[in-house]
Amino acid sequence: MILQISRIFIAVLTALFMIIPTELSAQFYQGYQMDFGKNRVQYNDFYWTFYRFKNFDTYFYVGGKDLAEFVGRTADGEIEAVEKLFDYRTNGRLQFMIFNRYSDLKQTNIGLEGDEMMGNTGGLTRVLGNKVLIYFDGDHEHLRQQIRAGVAQVLFHQLLYGGNIKDRLQTAVLLTIPPWFEQGLISYVAKGWGVEQDNQMRDGILSGKYTRFNRLLEGESEFAGHSMWHYIAQTYGTTSIANLLYMTRINRSIESGFNYVLGVNLKRLTSNWLLYNQKYYQNDEKGRSLPSGEMVVGKPKSGRIYSNLRVSPDGNLASYVTNDMGKYKVFIADLKKGKSKRVAKGGYKSNQQKADLSFPLVAWHPSGQYLTVMKEKKGKIWMDYHKPGKRKAEKNKFFYFDKVLDFSYAPNGQDIVLSGIQNGQSDIFVFNVRSKTSQNLTEDLYDDMDPVFSADGKHIYFSSARSIDTLGIDNDRSLSGAGNFDIFQMDFSPRSKVLKRITSTPLANEIHPLPLDSGRLLYLSDANGIYNRYVAGIDSVISFIDTTEHYRYTVQNYPQSDFSRNIDDHDISFRRNKYASMHFADGKYRLQVAPMPAITNDQAFSPANTQLRQLSAKSYLKDKRNPSQPKAAVVAPGTPASGTPADSSKIDIDNYVFQSEFMKPKPKKEPKKEILPDPAAAADTSLVPTGKSVSVANPDSFMLPKQRNYDIAFSTDYFITQLDNSLQNSTYQAFTGDAFYFDPGLNVLIRIGVNDLMNDYKITEGSVFQVI
Repeated sequence: MILQISRIFIAVLTALFMIIPTELSAQFYQGYQMDFGKNRVQYNDFYWTFYRFKNFDTYFYVGGKDLAEFVGRTADGEIEAVEKLFDYRTNGRLQFMIFNRYSDLKQTNIGLEGDEMMGNTGGLTRVLGNKVLIYFDGDHEHLRQQIRAGVAQVLFHQLLYGGNIKDRLQTAVLLTIPPWFEQGLISYVAKGWGVEQDNQMRDGILSGKYTRFNRLLEGESEFAGHSMWHYIAQTYGTTSIANLLYMTRINRSIESGFNYVLGVNLKRLTSNWLLYNQKYYQNDEKGRSLPSGEMVVGKPKSGRIYSNLRVSPDGNLASYVTNDMGKYKVFIADLKKGKSKRVAKGGYKSNQQKADLSFPLVAWHPSGQYLTVMKEKKGKIWMDYHKPGKRKAEKNKFFYFDKVLDFSYAPNGQDIVLSGIQNGQSDIFVFNVRSKTSQNLTEDLYDDMDPVFSADGKHIYFSSARSIDTLGIDNDRSLSGAGNFDIFQMDFSPRSKVLKRITSTPLANEIHPLPLDSGRLLYLSDANGIYNRYVAGIDSVISFIDTTEHYRYTVQNYPQSDFSRNIDDHDISFRRNKYASMHFADGKYRLQVAPMPAITNDQAFSPANTQLRQLSAKSYLKDKRNPSQPKAAVVAPGTPASGTPADSSKIDIDNYVFQSEFMKPKPKKEPKKEILPDPAAAADTSLVPTGKSVSVANPDSFMLPKQRNYDIAFSTDYFITQLDNSLQNSTYQAFTGDAFYFDPGLNVLIRIGVNDLMNDYKITEGSVFQVI
């Protein structure tokens, strides 16, 4: 009886539960337009301080002081270069928010928009501030690129939308900019056109993927715009960029801007863009081939990024990492069976934040018994040991560094050599697994990456962008003399402060060294414009005899391949003499393992240079022959070029510029600036001068301002003015059982939102004036 009553009671409650929500729906007075707060999870506490310079502020937290100093030394030159390109000066102070690593930047609320636009049919005018978010990934040149990108974005918004609320209210409705136009320009200003972009464009054109410009817009709008702005700059000159932005703002249309400045519409421009690139890369492809070998992954999935290909010491297994919009997986592939098994996963998918491809990192122990995985989780670094065939991994804390960029084992298996970030600089460390202690081997501001022990464990090879080969000398705080990445050898046992330079190429980067034996070293180089395989032969000869024999080292470098695509990563199995490589071709990653190719010392073999490398070589030789020759000035219309008066009634359609609507500021009285010479500057393909060639103030005159604590201060985030019948505040509407709805009538709505610098606090204010 009791059981029957309980069943009846449960059935009644279930029926009421199903009925009540539909009957009481009138009490949800906002329906699906309910506003919810948004906040990103912050695993670490950030205590912000800042330096106030003349034109900008640099905000940083613990461990980022050296980065703030570097930005303070270099930002003025970058700002000046971008302002000159856009023919526009910044309105207001810039605020550089400096993060020690990308995983810290992903925790900030800056850039996280709420639901203001979702519940407002008329939209809103967002007041974009002068914040520039940058982070350190171990490469100071990438930091410079982020500075240029941030400055370009601020100038772009100020130029096209206005520098104050009044201008933005006028242009927000009338001007619509497609993503490729803005994102592509910012990317091109920051990075220029280098080997990475050239390789991506080559593969897209030759594989037929980029047959139409619209195809790039589907998922690669930034690169589509990047390539288009590169074509415009190469065909019509860099002055056309400022003219295009100016006419786009005046006519409220990018189509009108192209017609006025370039003389062609967008459809014709994209057709010319395709023809230009097809001819360009078809000539580059002649005589080149793709790498061959056994595929580690039979059918790579498109849209996923593959990295960290490592082959086990016995050559039977290979590990690799995949990343799908921020969610990563670590696999171990059995090369004999042709099957892969997932051993680790982490992260989460996000279409709002760029995926962090810097982790996880993997390396095989010399015994081959387990795979070491270095990962980041909740703001901390972890080192896990995975044994093939075992389900559970041994997890260990690795909180000794801000970030680990790369690592590998010593032959004894007890030491790990790694490139790690501490206090805003990347150095080479040796970490002892047993004692849990580490020693900093380089300890300077120069960027150091890709460390690996020699076969006998007495030397360490690594890639570095240093201009000197002696440790302990750190006078160039702005790194204006740093060049491209070269390979260096460090004596580890016994220790020496003098490094041996294995490569010295002012136009190329050398990365990923791998020791073959005691006298040979394998590495990747983009000497011909494509990352190919090279070998360095290291030998010693008697220099002179003075009671004892004195030796000097000689190095001979030989190219080993001439592929049509970059080798993105490679590895060697010494025991089985196997070589693993990874490259991107036909829109997919290819992971391959093959027998170790025969090493050739043929001096006559030389990979053909790409057209990109030929242009940079000509520029380098020209600058070297005429180091002090000034660049030709752009002659304004109506100015006589050779003593004869110009006819102002005629327009030279091949040589013209638009007059800027902004008055040129009076020249500032500043200390004399000097251009620091550097042979690697010519290799730079950025649209604006980089820190390697930009004018740098005298380092001796630079002084850090007073360090200040950050206090919460509010500024305008968005502004709404419109006529509608919406409610300013949600009012309770009691349920009466009738189909009753309170109609507020036609109102004038004014609402303003303010937030603090970090977007952690938001305040909304507004008022409604009834009209009808």
